[in-house]
Amino acid sequence: MGSHSREHVRNLYDRLVKVPGALTVWHVGGDDDFLLHVAVASPEELRDLILEHVTVHPMVRQTETQLVFEVRDGRGVLPG
Repeated sequence: MGSHSREHVRNLYDRLVKVPGALTVWHVGGDDDFLLHVAVASPEELRDLILEHVTVHPMVRQTETQLVFEVRDGRGVLPG
């Protein structure tokens, strides 16, 4: 993000949850500010989603795409 004011964070968060194909949106700390979990039918749809719904927001400075090939559940939380 170009700015981390509460208003800008809320505005982007509100916009990302409305992206077509968005399954989950996380606001996170670290190098990234948001993680957007989407489901699309093709690489072209992914490209269009990013170009039409994410990078057009004035607070978005850059994006990074990661593809998930497989998901497995872990063992869960360690007992306390």
